[in-house]
Amino acid sequence: MVELLIIIYSMILWVVFKVFKVPVNKWSITTSVLGGVISIGYLLLMMGMYHPFTKEGRIYTLTTPVLPTVKGRVVEVNVKMGDRVEKGGLLFRIDPEPFQHSVDQLVASIEQAKAQRRLAQIEVERNAGLVQRSAAAQRELDRWNAKLDGAEAAIQSLEAQLANARYELEQTEVRAEDDGFVEQVRLRPGALAVPMPFSPLMTFVHEKDRFLIGGFQQNPLQNIQAGFEAEVIFVALPGKVF
Repeated sequence: MVELLIIIYSMILWVVFKVFKVPVNKWSITTSVLGGVISIGYLLLMMGMYHPFTKEGRIYTLTTPVLPTVKGRVVEVNVKMGDRVEKGGLLFRIDPEPFQHSVDQLVASIEQAKAQRRLAQIEVERNAGLVQRSAAAQRELDRWNAKLDGAEAAIQSLEAQLANARYELEQTEVRAEDDGFVEQVRLRPGALAVPMPFSPLMTFVHEKDRFLIGGFQQNPLQNIQAGFEAEVIFVALPGKVF
């Protein structure tokens, strides 16, 4: 901008001295130099105050390290560096077979515990009738009541474990939590995915939360307010104004 103003002022001086034949002497030269310094300085001062600009600008984007919730062998990677992913899109998949085995085993254990509960319930009802007829001891009835309570507790514990096992099975498919892009993909099929916070498998760049931040001097800031429009240019895209 300074160079452009100097060129324009030099052209004006050329017109004054060459076209209008203004005499060249120490007074005219001094006046033209001082006039140029004052006028260009005043223009730059006003532009800096009321049309501020800066070369100090950066684009910041929120990123999230992608980590698995469960540990396992990666069998499928569905993205590569720079890919755009919509919310819910599959990033990679961990071998679900071990987790499915855990679910199946807990389902079988629950069925076994329910069978034991049915047996205990039958025995409780049978011994309750025998105790009423004084044909069995109260101690036997108490023993079967304890077994019934134990079966109920075992079923509740197994169901809680089953819910956790099903959750871990779902977590073998790692999906995008938002719209965005993937960067720094350090994952290949066959790699062991471990939920370690210091070693993310890839980085997810959120599409919505972007910030363009410019650094201005103190004086122009008093004339910048929320809601003002800004024009942005990038060195990599010459001639295009955003």
